Amino acid sequence: MRRTHLMVVCVVLGGWNSGVLADAKADFEMLFGSEIKRVVASRKPAEFTALAGQMMLAAESIKDRPDLDVMLWTRAAEFGAKDPSGYATAVKALRNLLTAVPDDSRQWVEKISAIYKRRYTAARGAERAKLAGEQVDEFIAIADAQTAAGQGRQAMATYRRALSIATATRSLRKTEILDKIKAANAVATVQRDIERLKKVLTSDPDDIKTRTAIVQLHLVELDDPAAAAELLTDDLDEKLRTYVLLAVKNIEDVEAAACLELGRWYWEMFPGARTTRAKTNVLRRTRAYIERFGSLHTGKDLSVLRAQVILKKVNAESAKLATKGEGGALTKPAIIADFESPRLVGWKATGNAFGKGPCTGKPTPTYPARGFAGKLMISSYHQGDPGTGTLTSPKFLIRGKTITFLVGGGTFPGKTCMNLIVDGKVARTVVGHTSNTLRLDGWDVAELAGKTAQLHMIDSATGGWGHILVDHIVQHPGKIDEVLKRGDKTSATRK
Repeated sequence: MRRTHLMVVCVVLGGWNSGVLADAKADFEMLFGSEIKRVVASRKPAEFTALAGQMMLAAESIKDRPDLDVMLWTRAAEFGAKDPSGYATAVKALRNLLTAVPDDSRQWVEKISAIYKRRYTAARGAERAKLAGEQVDEFIAIADAQTAAGQGRQAMATYRRALSIATATRSLRKTEILDKIKAANAVATVQRDIERLKKVLTSDPDDIKTRTAIVQLHLVELDDPAAAAELLTDDLDEKLRTYVLLAVKNIEDVEAAACLELGRWYWEMFPGARTTRAKTNVLRRTRAYIERFGSLHTGKDLSVLRAQVILKKVNAESAKLATKGEGGALTKPAIIADFESPRLVGWKATGNAFGKGPCTGKPTPTYPARGFAGKLMISSYHQGDPGTGTLTSPKFLIRGKTITFLVGGGTFPGKTCMNLIVDGKVARTVVGHTSNTLRLDGWDVAELAGKTAQLHMIDSATGGWGHILVDHIVQHPGKIDEVLKRGDKTSATRK
């Protein structure tokens, strides 16, 4: 794979592989040469956008030509970026380039950033806040992929772009990004270790100890058995060579007995994993192989008992890691949202129920709201009970065991509620209590720690008490019974 990337980079930059470069240029000229001349002469924005779309379709239809694909995506990004109507196409092309040419990720990220800046400059009001949130999400997704691919240094640079925007806009994802930077830094450290060891190996190719160390780093710390397999030589340990080659295979192609052996092998490597990310990856692979063995092996014998013992240990270790997230367990309460700013940065609203953002208790004139923290709160009563709509938070990382909030309004499950969304599903929900006096309530989220979540408020009820009131959402390291018993001590003085 790395050789392919090198070849493609040479194509993009006009490097030494003149034969491949000439073929790609000739094919590209045949496909789009005359059309490019026509569109450039016309200078019509819609034509640039259409041309970018045609190039994307061509890349999708062409098989086994990474050189031509990269050229098509590069030019699609160029032409798509010429007009706002083509920005989405340009960003899609740049995402493809990030995957195909990861070594050149810096320039692709800069181009994506430039497109968002143009959109942000042209936007006004709430649309700006929405775009800022989208850009934070975009950069986090890119950096996550870079971290997963073992590109720690590139990921750190991308996360820092996300962090600067999150800091400026008071995004809920700021703490999550800081944690991810720590994880990416750990991957970058592994990268440096591998580079250092490869220099040693270059001077002494027969150094079995150094070669084994590099293989282990790829295998455990970077979770990349394919890269580990490229370093195998006949003088390495036979067991290591055998299991690495098995780990490269698709799990569906591994027989039951081999799955059990691979699961045991990965479990044996767990104590040597240095980072939370590495430990999580080793546990994931161990569980996958053991569960695969269980689905294939129908007998009842000693091997089944061995598998059950390993799986029990894996589950216990996974439970310990679940509360740590990327950067360690929460040690003190952390505010998710206090709604003390009149603008909701990164939140997305539909309908008219939630108005333009946080408000005082006055939007409930018949029964003024009480019991909220500070000066502002969230209310879906801006248009009275007939108003409807939704309000969705930016994504955030669950790092504690408990999430508390102040809630009031109607008692209509699914209609006047606040949901916690995890993996696209409603993991927790709460409704009001037929009162405009907000009360402290909470969710036990211990089993969800380490997952990314969103808050989704709904008001679809139009009759009496057809509204919801919410304020001061906080996550805590303590258990829910303890937190609710002592009350929420992190808030400002309540009205």
